[in-house]
Amino acid sequence: MPIIYIDITGKNLRLKNFLVGEWMSRWTIGDGKIIGNITAKAHYFEEGNIQFHYSKNFTEEFELTGENIEDEATFIVEQIQ
Repeated sequence: MPIIYIDITGKNLRLKNFLVGEWMSRWTIGDGKIIGNITAKAHYFEEGNIQFHYSKNFTEEFELTGENIEDEATFIVEQIQ
């Protein structure tokens, strides 16, 4: 089975409101596993400097048979959501 890599990134810049936020996730799908990492960061800097960093790892095992590709793709998307 081939290995599939999925990267999802989003950035929110609200400089006039003194706020910056960032979301990053990286997923590896292959060898019967979905392995992922999500990192979220926020930085608020009005009258001070407050930063928030959060990271979480995920692992889910599965079996792809190839019999119903749509259901298997739906399962993968649901795990990432």
